[in-house]
Amino acid sequence: MGRHFRLPSSPSKLPPLAVLVALAVAAAPAQAGPFAYVANNSSNSVSQYDVGAGGALTPKSPATVATGAGPQGVAVSPNGASVYVTNVNSGTVSQYDVSAGGALTPKSPPTVATGAGPQGVAVSPNGASVYVVNFNSNSVSQYDVGAGGVLTPKSPATVATGSLPRGVAVSPNGASVYVTNLSSNSVSQYDVGAGGVLTPKSPATVVTGGSPQVVAVSPNGANVYIANTNSANVSQYDVGAGGALTPKSPATVAAGSGPYGVAVSPDGGSVYVANTNSANVSQYDVGAGGALTAKSPATVAAGGAAREVAVSLGPVPFPIPASAPEVRGSLVQVFRQCGTGGNPVNAKHAPSLSLGSCNPPLPVSSNARVGDAGAGSVTMTVLPGDYQVAVADSDIRTPSGADYDPNAGASPDITVVAKLRVTDTRNCTPAGCGGPYTQSATTTDFDFSVPVACVANGSATTPPGSDCNLTTTVNSVASGTLVAGAQTSITVFRVRVNDHLGALFQQQGSFIP
Repeated sequence: MGRHFRLPSSPSKLPPLAVLVALAVAAAPAQAGPFAYVANNSSNSVSQYDVGAGGALTPKSPATVATGAGPQGVAVSPNGASVYVTNVNSGTVSQYDVSAGGALTPKSPPTVATGAGPQGVAVSPNGASVYVVNFNSNSVSQYDVGAGGVLTPKSPATVATGSLPRGVAVSPNGASVYVTNLSSNSVSQYDVGAGGVLTPKSPATVVTGGSPQVVAVSPNGANVYIANTNSANVSQYDVGAGGALTPKSPATVAAGSGPYGVAVSPDGGSVYVANTNSANVSQYDVGAGGALTAKSPATVAAGGAAREVAVSLGPVPFPIPASAPEVRGSLVQVFRQCGTGGNPVNAKHAPSLSLGSCNPPLPVSSNARVGDAGAGSVTMTVLPGDYQVAVADSDIRTPSGADYDPNAGASPDITVVAKLRVTDTRNCTPAGCGGPYTQSATTTDFDFSVPVACVANGSATTPPGSDCNLTTTVNSVASGTLVAGAQTSITVFRVRVNDHLGALFQQQGSFIP
């Protein structure tokens, strides 16, 4: 196995080496990038590269950009517009703008203060928070990301960790943060509260292997992996309710000598571990339940003192808003279009809307009616990595006035249908490819259907119509449709409701009494 490696207790004694690589994944032809950034610990700089065909790196011009003293960790914002580098010897984090061509330029101010010996750095999936672990002050600095990606300390500015914190990762849903504690052989786990502020979970820590370094969370948020330098293995955990970690079975898998960095592929199917002492990378398949098994070959050669890897999509090549969290629409009964076949014009609307009209109004559905106390709405709300759909439809009746419950409470009595257009970074070319799904594209328009059961009221003291209510999510209806970090823009063209036979019943609209 070779000798074990222990990180010096003082970050200023770190050996001169390139500490972290931040890579951008393959992109669509029209997309700028991908790019790679390497923190150079001994030369106080960040190397910047274009990533070409087959992943080959080509230095940009200029090839490097200045950092603070002893650059250590690198993180890229989810929108690809900012890069953050921790400076272990100067107690700061450098912050950079990313140009369309991927080149870095310092923000104003160029650095922000951290605790003592900052190392790992992570950005929340929504891009609103940045977390930096402070090796020598046993804390996590937490920052708000303001206009232009500039960092300002939260309140409180720091949260306590275990002894000698080293790595940090945020779950894809943004609800949990994990910090490795090198000296106490544990991982601290935190809930992310209002404003991105951290509070310890219960329990506050979970046991790891010897001298845990880098921590990574799988894209689906179900698995956590930690590289343990002194025990030459990788700890693997299940993520349970509320983001709490429990060891898998087995709790660890073997790595090379001095495992340090760990990364999960964008599709979640592979894990890679950089082994500092054996100068190679262990590679694993992710099996059922997220457990790791060695690929063949189990390792590939790397340079000396291999460290850690981070992944980014680079600048997002399509316009995205700062916030667009909700779509809400009221529902009204849909009536047949006047002047079409079988519904000729036989009246006229009052001025100034002097249009032909049809008397009497004819509902499109011959099966369902909105009662006098009816109130319907569909609300679609953004969740971390998902989209909640809430349907509330009351006092629904048959044309005779009875409760509308054709399937006796089963589904679907009604079906809510939304026409959607999705633009995100989870695509590949050519058509029919099997991945990796890392390119930016817009889908063809599609109908997203949610079946809803109605429940008869049957009360003499309340309106007799049925209630048709449901709260679900897009991923509950169609698993894997949405993921955190994919910069998903969803255009909603119209929301409509069909009755149990598929006839149009309600549509998004308003009622003016």
